[in-house]
Amino acid sequence: MHLIQRLNVAINVVDVLEYLHHSCQPPIVHYDMKPSNVLLDDDMNAHSLATSVGVIKGTNGYVPPEYDFGSKMSTMGDVYSYGILVLELLTRMRPVDESLKDDMIMRKFVETYAFPERIMEVIVDPTTI
Repeated sequence: MHLIQRLNVAINVVDVLEYLHHSCQPPIVHYDMKPSNVLLDDDMNAHSLATSVGVIKGTNGYVPPEYDFGSKMSTMGDVYSYGILVLELLTRMRPVDESLKDDMIMRKFVETYAFPERIMEVIVDPTTI
């Protein structure tokens, strides 16, 4: 998948989240935003998000750290998870990728080594450009 296709997926996903968070009453929190829950059509357009209704869960690396400490699920948690999904689309790395050293997570890696000066050099997977 090329970079433009990846960016289009990110735009489609944020459109779905915007609908869930702002057009539904009450707002719907997805709580498990990750690439495997993004449903794509044959043209690589994201139209919806898969989830298990009524099951509270989350996937390590995608859920906000504060959920580990008992914070209530919120739309802001979905925004955090969406950010991780976008980083994964750009880097082609998992959020807890084994290639990261010293138990570093992808978000911290990006923040420490690339943002904002070296995004294209360090973050964007060159095979997608």
